[in-house]
Amino acid sequence: MAERSGGMSQSGKRVSPVEMQKHLKGVNYPASKDDLVKRAQGNQASDEIVQKIRTLPARCRAIRIIARRM
Repeated sequence: MAERSGGMSQSGKRVSPVEMQKHLKGVNYPASKDDLVKRAQGNQASDEIVQKIRTLPARCRAIRIIARRM
């Protein structure tokens, strides 16, 4: 199944910003997508969360918003 737009995961559930923040805790920004993936994996993110990070555009507004909240 293809990735859905609007923050939807492959299972059809929305990935919340709070959940994403939890898995990106400790990231020093600015960060590459590879850095985000590594941190999320280190913070025991599910495969679904890691895949969502991998599909974010390189200059994603969501990443900047999450960084400000941390």
